Amino acid sequence: MSEELKPVVQEETADVAQKAEQVVEDVKEFAVSLAEKTLAELTDLFQQLKESEDRMKRFKEAEAIKSAFYKKLSREKAAAGEDAAVEEPDENTPVEDSTVPMQSGPVSPFAAIEAGFKGLYMEYKKERAEYNKEQDALREENLAKKQAIIEELKVLVEEPGDMKDAFPKFRDIQNRW
Repeated sequence: MSEELKPVVQEETADVAQKAEQVVEDVKEFAVSLAEKTLAELTDLFQQLKESEDRMKRFKEAEAIKSAFYKKLSREKAAAGEDAAVEEPDENTPVEDSTVPMQSGPVSPFAAIEAGFKGLYMEYKKERAEYNKEQDALREENLAKKQAIIEELKVLVEEPGDMKDAFPKFRDIQNRW
């Protein structure tokens, strides 16, 4: 590396490191703020996230809220003396399991809160799976287009002829890329 570029690279590296530290700090603050919220506040926060425009890009935030909710639920159940273990759904839980079985007899207030949150989470999860499927289809479509353009470039390169004739074709291919 040339001596002229070293200061620039070091400065950019320092900037990236500083931004990474800031992101880590923000995540820690968010996790702490979630730990201080009640179950109802966490449910409301998840509902707000679910209704936001950028909800699919905020999946890590959704997972943090879910995790905080189930940790808080476990602590509150233990404090209330309930024996029932809290089963947190994970990414591999099938979406079809989103129905909560009806219980006969007295219903715990925790069960109602958990059922409400679990319903919200399963709706979000189903929506996210659909979004991911659409994104995969879009990526496949883009890949096919790029492969077709690459084939056109190969044909253009192997084609005998004058550069004057090939250059406009190349520009057209370049613009489509």
